[in-house]
Amino acid sequence: MNTATFKEDTIVLPTYAPGGYDKTPIFYTGRVYQGAQGRVYPYPMQDVLHDGRIDETYKYLTLENKWFHLGLLPEHGGHLLNFTDKQTGYETFYRQHVVKPALIGMLGAWISGGVEWNFPHHHRATTAMPIDWRVTGGAPGGRALPDGGASRPGEPTGADLQAALPTNNGKRETADQR
Repeated sequence: MNTATFKEDTIVLPTYAPGGYDKTPIFYTGRVYQGAQGRVYPYPMQDVLHDGRIDETYKYLTLENKWFHLGLLPEHGGHLLNFTDKQTGYETFYRQHVVKPALIGMLGAWISGGVEWNFPHHHRATTAMPIDWRVTGGAPGGRALPDGGASRPGEPTGADLQAALPTNNGKRETADQR
């Protein structure tokens, strides 16, 4: 494989879906969140979790070259699910095989494993919400997947992360595209 390729696919993951929470956004309750003010408007809190497991199908975006396989979940804030070294099978980051939110995100629901893109705050408000994405030419000879992982679709924030896999070497690159 002398090129970097992109594929839009699906993946089925066991899921413990949050839900049943009030969809009305709150302005401010005085809540402190990990040393920061808990201001989350215009987003609703995602603070109701369930114990019921279902198999959920998610959109799964992959970038792949001769050396690496990278997989993103755009429906979960562009979460990097896996970054696999194809020569050794080694997962660079812990790969979670289940979507089971915990109440540690700014809005509550947050999933572990892989990498989440945090701008402007760790475990940002939109970490479990869908993101806009598109494929570009990327690095010379490579493919790039810019990930607008800091906002909900249609809400500009000035952040655009690009994950790229070049074709001529075994390096992974990310860049802030502001």
